[in-house]
Amino acid sequence: MNFRFAVLGEAADRLVEQLEAIGEQFTVVRRCAELRELVAACQSGLAGVALLSEHTAELNSALLERLAACHSRVVVLTDDEAETQRLNSLGARVFSLGSDALKIIQGLESDSVDADGAVTEPAAQFLAIQDAKDDAASNKLLGEAEKKKHPKNVDSSQIIAIWGPIGSPGRTMLATNMAAEFAALGLEVLLIDADSYGASVAATLGILDESAGIARAVRLADQGSLDPEGLWQIAPELVFRGGRFRVLSGLTRPDRWPELRAMALQQLFTLSRQLLPVTIIDCGFSLETDEELSFDSYVPRRNAATLAALRSADQIIAVGAADSIGVPRLIRGLTELANICPGQEPLVVLNKVRRGAAGRSPEQALQQAWLRFGPQFSIKAFLPAETALLDRMLLSGELLIEAGPDSALRKKLQTFVSALAQRNSQTAVSSTTAKNG
Repeated sequence: MNFRFAVLGEAADRLVEQLEAIGEQFTVVRRCAELRELVAACQSGLAGVALLSEHTAELNSALLERLAACHSRVVVLTDDEAETQRLNSLGARVFSLGSDALKIIQGLESDSVDADGAVTEPAAQFLAIQDAKDDAASNKLLGEAEKKKHPKNVDSSQIIAIWGPIGSPGRTMLATNMAAEFAALGLEVLLIDADSYGASVAATLGILDESAGIARAVRLADQGSLDPEGLWQIAPELVFRGGRFRVLSGLTRPDRWPELRAMALQQLFTLSRQLLPVTIIDCGFSLETDEELSFDSYVPRRNAATLAALRSADQIIAVGAADSIGVPRLIRGLTELANICPGQEPLVVLNKVRRGAAGRSPEQALQQAWLRFGPQFSIKAFLPAETALLDRMLLSGELLIEAGPDSALRKKLQTFVSALAQRNSQTAVSSTTAKNG
């Protein structure tokens, strides 16, 4: 197995002669003075291993993902315990400053072969390390006291992504009120606003938040320093009549979308899954992935937040407006969604159901149209249009459970959430039984 090294830092430089003395398959192709020079050597294909002992503070999950994407491994030399823990959590290979070249080579060779003896690509290895580090870090981060304060049940935890096509079908209304209904059932909930086009959860709930909670969380995750305490600080509890849930507010301006990188978002979602039974994500409408075809180099993706949320979700709720414009949009959108999340079976919800838009028997008419033109997914809920009630809620920053506890809209939503909670509870019991058996 051949390794071509690009090195940065005095400690890394000392290993050059050792590396080349081991054998011809281990060569140092570039001694770099700056981190960007090291990255360029890897991106150009000149080097396959980035070995550095300086500028380690500049390494983050986005940069490691970038290097993994160009088939490069990252090896760091440091004796700093905190930095070692941070870099390990990001998926880098960390050795002490006194490590010799042979030890590093042995570590790289063991990482490059899986349990079956097959050679693994750096990108696959990076993701595998991320998954393992997430699991290992969970117990360490939580601690016994944290576990008591925030009970953890991995088998029953779930991430629910609320998605719908363009045209304001009611994604945020559904996300906020589903969070309230789950909380009313006694479950701990985190509501995340991941809409990079028009975040509106904070405004809907009457929260005066001038900072973007999700951007702060992603920055911490990018540096490998997002922990439970940090998440609780930036995702405050919203108390309402019936319970409480945590809210991670969205971007304050749509032009801040480059801050939301996929790998850091996945770390956020993983931590939330480990800490809370229910995570609800309000997604943006766009599913476009053309950026992957338009650029050869690593760049931020316009729809990274939505795509990361959908791919991390255990359950996707697809909501559409119940009219002649909203239904066709939803049908087309579900086709795109199937390409992005193959194997996922979204739960379809039609919102704003009313006679004026669908006829004298709106639910029956919509059902017939769906059976004729829609995909194989059945409609799970019809939510009636109650414009006056929703206007009052928006004006006062209230939830359905507060402003209209006995309304038809709230009862329909309550039934939908209760069925979803019961189904996931049964799935968790079955999974636990299978494990114990």
